[in-house]
Amino acid sequence: MKTKMITMVLVFVFLLLPACSINSEKIQLGKYVLKDAQSEDWSWILLQENNQFEFNLANNISYRPSGTYVVENDELLLKVNDEVQYRFQIKDHSLIFKGGGNSGELLDLNAVYELKSDDWDCDNQIKSKGVWENPF
Repeated sequence: MKTKMITMVLVFVFLLLPACSINSEKIQLGKYVLKDAQSEDWSWILLQENNQFEFNLANNISYRPSGTYVVENDELLLKVNDEVQYRFQIKDHSLIFKGGGNSGELLDLNAVYELKSDDWDCDNQIKSKGVWENPF
């Protein structure tokens, strides 16, 4: 009986290990802000559950692309529609812009976005001590 229980636990652990390694390759959800920007609100990317994103290219324009994202290897692809996509390299807790979209002069190639907050939900609410509260 004891041997059977130990065997079941070991089988479970070996089945769980591959799942953990798959999850560690995914990108961390949260708000990524442009490094060295005038303010944290200047330009940011919000990665949400269900592979949804919102991208604020610059605070002085009204266009704010949103859509779905895909992670492949070390690359993040933000898909606004079939024609507009933004590509980023994933490195640690940073996203490095590699091109795409309608960024024009708003975004320099190799611009770095760093994970600022991983405590945003889909309604832009902040988690506080395990309780969801509206920050406004």
